[in-house]
Amino acid sequence: IISDLGKVLKEGEWGNLDETLSFLDKQTVDIVGSSNGLLLCFASNHVDFRQKGNMDYIVRNPVTREFRSLPRPHKAYRHVAVAFICKGSNATPLDGIEYEVIRAGILQPWKLTRTLEIETFSSVTNRWTAASLESSSPFALLVANRPAIVVGEVIFWGGMSSTVLAYDCAMETVQLIELPRMALEPCDYLLGQSEGQLQHGRFDLDGLEIWVLEDYRRSEWILKHRVSFTEVNHLARSPGWLAPLRLHGFHPNKSELLFITWSGHPFWIDFMNYTLTETGGGLIIDQYPFQFFPYEWPLSCSDGQ
Repeated sequence: IISDLGKVLKEGEWGNLDETLSFLDKQTVDIVGSSNGLLLCFASNHVDFRQKGNMDYIVRNPVTREFRSLPRPHKAYRHVAVAFICKGSNATPLDGIEYEVIRAGILQPWKLTRTLEIETFSSVTNRWTAASLESSSPFALLVANRPAIVVGEVIFWGGMSSTVLAYDCAMETVQLIELPRMALEPCDYLLGQSEGQLQHGRFDLDGLEIWVLEDYRRSEWILKHRVSFTEVNHLARSPGWLAPLRLHGFHPNKSELLFITWSGHPFWIDFMNYTLTETGGGLIIDQYPFQFFPYEWPLSCSDGQ
C-alpha cells in the first residue's frame, strides 16, 4: 500500500521504485526486514529450510534493483529472530551502503533460557561475528517473530508470555521487558516504533489501547491512547464482531496513526481526530499468513508523511 507521498517519490528523483520486486525474475524470497528503503530477504528453498534453517540472506534495493547475497552465517538454527539495520539511502548504489544483519538463534522453542545466541553480519567487514549474552531473567523468543523493532541502538524482539526482549547493540546487554498488562481473550497485539519510541498496540474485549515504552531499562510503559470496544465498533460501524480486526503497523512519523485491517479492508485509525479512513482502495484477501511492516523512505519529509 503506497501513500500519495510514496507515489510522488517513486516517480521522481528517487528513481523508479519496483514495489512488486519484478526484477527478482520469479525467484521466491521471504522478506524478513526493512530499513531505510532496503529489504532483507532469504531465499525460500523449502528443502534446505527444513534441513538447515534460514541461511541464505539477500539484501535488495527496490529503487536501484540491485541485490547482494550475503555469506552464510556460522550456525544453522531451525528458528531465528532477525533484525536489519541500514545506515545509508536506497538512492545510493548498494556497494556504498553500510548495513548490519543481526540474527538470534532459537535452539529450543518454547523452552526458557537465559542465554541469547547472536550472530551479526557487517557489510563493512563482509563477515559474520558471534556472541553469547546472558539475561538476568529467563526468556523464550517467539518462533514466528515479526521483523524486529529497532529504536536507536536497541533491538526489540517479541517473547512468550507477554514479554519483549531488548538487545542493546552498543552496550551488549539483554533485558526482558513485560508488556503493560495481560490480555483478555480474544486478542490481537502489535509491537512497532513511531517517532523514535517502541509502541505496543492491543485489541481485546476491553477495547483498543496504545502504549509507549518510555524507558526500557526500567520497563516503564505509558498508556497513550485508549478506545473502548463499544467505541471501536461505533467508529467502524461494525455490528460488534471482534475477529475481523487486525493490527498491522504504526506510522513511523505520526504516532497517532495506526494501520489496521477490518474484515479484510485496510484502514488508518487516527487517535487525535478520532477518525477511521480506508486506504489502499481494496480488500486484502487472506491477510493472516502475511507479515506487514512499514517501508520507510530514507529522508525526513517536511509534511511529516
